[in-house]
Amino acid sequence: MPEKQNIPEYKLRKKGTEEVPFKIEELEANVGYNPMAPHRHNYYEIFLFCKSGGKHMVDFHEMEIIENHLHILSPGQVHYMHRHPETTGWVIKFSSEFFLGNLSDKTILNRIPFLNNKVDYPVIKPSPSDFNYLLEMVNNIRDEMAHKRSGYLDMVQNYLNLILLKCHRLFDYTQQNEKSEELNLTNLFKTLLEAHYISENRVSFYCEKLKSTPEKLNHAIKLVTGKTASDLISERLLLESKRLLLHSDQSMKEIAFGLNFHDNSYFNRWFKKLTDLSPGDFRKVYREKYQA
Repeated sequence: MPEKQNIPEYKLRKKGTEEVPFKIEELEANVGYNPMAPHRHNYYEIFLFCKSGGKHMVDFHEMEIIENHLHILSPGQVHYMHRHPETTGWVIKFSSEFFLGNLSDKTILNRIPFLNNKVDYPVIKPSPSDFNYLLEMVNNIRDEMAHKRSGYLDMVQNYLNLILLKCHRLFDYTQQNEKSEELNLTNLFKTLLEAHYISENRVSFYCEKLKSTPEKLNHAIKLVTGKTASDLISERLLLESKRLLLHSDQSMKEIAFGLNFHDNSYFNRWFKKLTDLSPGDFRKVYREKYQA
């Protein structure tokens, strides 16, 4: 019997090597795996599209590949791409450890609103002049990586920082005040949730880690998202359930156990309550929809 297949996860560097956890590649480059099959990464990706054409599936959202747009992915997101032959552009791949490098502020990635699953499918839509600025940064990075002059990695980190800061400025984050206490607390919660959503579904756990109270945390999250902390915990677990049902060959029981449901029947009831479909029906319906 063939081994059960989970969703493939690709790493930026091989274990035990001294490779720099950063790459910049043309979209047309051979990346060593099939980008048209669903997969994840353990690193960030920034796609800059210079010519339109095709679709980009990120989890359960279908995005058009449009000229001068950027798509930004965080570790763990499941995606695949169907590009037209004439589509061109660049993809920047980097780990958190590379980006943070010598930065004194190690929390900056947590404060960028379109990273780490704070939004479902971040798309940046710069003006032509802003896109040209971003392409200039890309070309500066390519030059540094090609010539490897003294201090080139520091230069690359700085250019990458400029790209992310520019994208941060361009990103429309529902017109929220990004310095508000409520938004900061919500973002910290989402970052913590990403690390613990399988093992911890208690709001009290997150309150303890954030040195907050359930009332204060729920007030902040409700103000920013219109939902409660429990809603976001459940939604994150549901997203992973859907990913595994659609893209892996694991059985319902294996998925339930892997997501810390000790009772498979409870997992089935929980899933159906949230989606109106049983896990088996969801797998059938969505495989027909996305993998036909």
